Amino acid sequence: MVKSCYCFDFKYGLPKELENEKFDYIVSSYAIHHITDAEKIDLIKKLKNKQNMDGKIIIADVAFENRKLLKECKLDAGELWDDNEHYIIFDDFNKI
Repeated sequence: MVKSCYCFDFKYGLPKELENEKFDYIVSSYAIHHITDAEKIDLIKKLKNKQNMDGKIIIADVAFENRKLLKECKLDAGELWDDNEHYIIFDDFNKI
């Protein structure tokens, strides 16, 4: 059981100290929108290999069902919208 705390940028995978560890739950909360879709897919693939047999990956973040809804939200937000964020669009991820 891992009992330590690590400060690491998940954009680069996982800390070396966790190479041989498996987890029941892996949770990302309001962080994954900071990386591109390609980086998200790469990270999720890496995390899948870190799960125990019945392990779960839980991602809590801003997401949209489709691009139309994202565009509507962006228009509503106006100048408050942050173009540096990469929100999940379900229709795109579902294809992958």
